[in-house]
Amino acid sequence: YTVFILSNEYGIKSEIVDRSYVIDVLKPTAPEVETYSGEYMSPTMIYVIIPPGCNVYYTTDQSMPTDQSTLYTGRIPMPIGKSTFKFVTYNEDGVSGDCTTRQFELELDTDFTPDMAVSNLVEVMLEIGKIQDYDGTVNNELNGRYLYYFQFALAIPEAGDFYVISEIYEDSTDVQNKTGTTYAVNVYTQEYYRLLKDASDEYVLEAF
Repeated sequence: YTVFILSNEYGIKSEIVDRSYVIDVLKPTAPEVETYSGEYMSPTMIYVIIPPGCNVYYTTDQSMPTDQSTLYTGRIPMPIGKSTFKFVTYNEDGVSGDCTTRQFELELDTDFTPDMAVSNLVEVMLEIGKIQDYDGTVNNELNGRYLYYFQFALAIPEAGDFYVISEIYEDSTDVQNKTGTTYAVNVYTQEYYRLLKDASDEYVLEAF
């Protein structure tokens, strides 16, 4: 709603003219999250359908997503335990839609924890001589070390459920970089593999 009034050089004012305007901004649809809220017993990926010409952003800390939140770029591994995901669509004009919320609880039927998987992997690396001690020290002139971190749980069709562990190299100045090597540990049999991707971007296992 806008009001106009004019005044000339003598201070004589015109009649008041008012106008009402309606600004029609197209609001994008809420993200369609194909993975429904609930309890899960096997590692699961979270899938979101992105509306054409839009981006989807999400949070996991209960806050409302904005276009400064994490950008959804593809399937998200469901975290172990309880988690809450909030998704919001933004169109090309920067207009946001309604929020879609999903709540998950992933519990695997095993006493073998991600921390145990990491500890056992360190033992394996000691046995094969890749590291020299439990700190991950590498026997080379760079005085660096390898560190191993649990990332997420993953189900590989016809292979089983796995903990995915990434390898990090830390140099003598404490700078860390991913080595590009990832390991998969079977949640139930505790078998260890290198985790790779094939030409179709699907996960495959390699014994070592």
